Amino acid sequence: MRLMVDLHKMLASSETSFPGAEVDLSGAGDHLNKIDSKIRYIKEMARSVVAGLPFRLGKARAKDLITYAVSRVNIKSTSSLNDSTCPSVRFTGLKPEFKKEFGLAFGGYVEATLPPP
Repeated sequence: MRLMVDLHKMLASSETSFPGAEVDLSGAGDHLNKIDSKIRYIKEMARSVVAGLPFRLGKARAKDLITYAVSRVNIKSTSSLNDSTCPSVRFTGLKPEFKKEFGLAFGGYVEATLPPP
């Protein structure tokens, strides 16, 4: 895992805080193109999800939508990794349960009831 941070005292001191992670100390603005493209990708994914919803998404659900989009991005393996393990597995160590992860799309309707006591 690679963390790209600016040369700030507090961020530079985090070099030893994350074992197994490489902390890349860069000058201010050196890594903005990479980060901007990743943020743009997440925004595009969120917009496509909103466009496919049969209802208007409330502002209170925006955080859930971004969490959903980021989880979808992190479940795909990337060409920057040496092996075929996706970032979420590398970070958590847990393999995804595909029925649970992909059983419902964001905004799907679910009616759930508690079983009788």
